[in-house]
Amino acid sequence: MTSRYRPFAKAMLMGFAAWAAAAGFLGATARADFITFDPDGPNNPNGTGSLPAQTISGFDFSVGNFLATNLLSGGTVRPIGSTFQVYYQAALAGLINTAGTTVSPTGLNSTFEITGVASFTAMVTGISGSQVQFALAPTQTNNFVRLFYDQNTATFANNLSGTGFNDGTQISTATPFPAPTSTGNFTSSTPTPLPLFDTFAPDQYGGKVSVSGNGSDVFAANNPVTNAQFFITPITGLAFNTSLVLPFGGTNPSMVFTGLGAGGTNVTPTLGATNGVSGPDFQFQADANIFPIAVPEPASMTLLGMGLAGAFGYGWRKRLRSA
Repeated sequence: MTSRYRPFAKAMLMGFAAWAAAAGFLGATARADFITFDPDGPNNPNGTGSLPAQTISGFDFSVGNFLATNLLSGGTVRPIGSTFQVYYQAALAGLINTAGTTVSPTGLNSTFEITGVASFTAMVTGISGSQVQFALAPTQTNNFVRLFYDQNTATFANNLSGTGFNDGTQISTATPFPAPTSTGNFTSSTPTPLPLFDTFAPDQYGGKVSVSGNGSDVFAANNPVTNAQFFITPITGLAFNTSLVLPFGGTNPSMVFTGLGAGGTNVTPTLGATNGVSGPDFQFQADANIFPIAVPEPASMTLLGMGLAGAFGYGWRKRLRSA
């Protein structure tokens, strides 16, 4: 299932990445860029030869899971300045081509898969009524964004069990870092009656309920280390964006975030009777895109930056029209 927030989120992230390049915090020559990516690297999972390398603008992930641990206390969000750890996991739905269209390579999620995981330390930066704002904390612990390639169908990712996201061959890792453009928010509501936490039928959580709401999270990651057999074009960073939605309707909430804790430990959500109230953890459905930032030809940077700024504006206008 594709979230209705995805077009806006994608346009917003592209605008953010262009601004990041112009501001220089990803490096004087960095920007959101088209790159050459080989979806199966040197492997041959389809029996007909390795897939050809493709020119892409980003990675479009299936609906997945986003967990904020230790965000709640006493039935409410902890005070401004409080820190909490965030975990994310999802499988790739397809590659975003140069026209902005998501295309699924032959064999993706049948003979091979690509998964994405992340961990970072966030900080509450604002509370306004039912909305909480957050950003990456100045001091980070266990912070990473990683992509994996896996041909073992027996260990493919499973959202409900929370397994299979953090295994196979690691093809990229980068480090989330605090910056002015690191921003997140979530606005919640408590309708009567509260909806089931897991509406992705059948309910796997025994009637557990949840607040409703939506939000987003945007940040950048630098110091990437990539597998050159997959990332044919070197990159200087990644830009991450996800919508956040409750209750879950596009996939199951993960029971575990396998191997994403400090030292590779498993993280089991502690949600209580009502997700978003009981805590101390708060779990969200996430629909994310990751855009690579590559080293461009200087002459093309300004033109592409203008194009991305236009996409950013388009995303805002589309959201206003649909509000």
